[in-house]
Amino acid sequence: MSRGGTAGLPEPNIRYLGLLSHQDVLRELANADVGLVLFQPVPAYYYAGENTIKLFEYMSRGLPVVVSRFPNLQRIVESANCGLCVDPQDAQQAADAISELLDNPGLLRILGENGRKAVLREYTGNAKPNAITCLSRGS
Repeated sequence: MSRGGTAGLPEPNIRYLGLLSHQDVLRELANADVGLVLFQPVPAYYYAGENTIKLFEYMSRGLPVVVSRFPNLQRIVESANCGLCVDPQDAQQAADAISELLDNPGLLRILGENGRKAVLREYTGNAKPNAITCLSRGS
């Protein structure tokens, strides 16, 4: 659903791609600058963390992340120094975090590299077999 490019409007920053295979999703991540994990504070998501495959997919692809400031997500992101944690109910805070990353290519690169290294160091092999099994199987 692209509306950009008409009547002098800028190209959109978000594109709806519809249902994609896991391989197509991973290919699309190569075009991304930042990975977002902005869960809302409901019981089903509040304790999200090591079972949040999208976080590890972003990290494994070297994308810095902006995540909800929930205990487990915050612990992972801060220990890896791979992104920023925000209040998911504060849209301005989330937008500011995304802008901070996009406006600082050096920070974007460093945080992305940190995430990739953390996945290789801490979330592969016997360290976190469930997370890496899902990533390698394409689940």
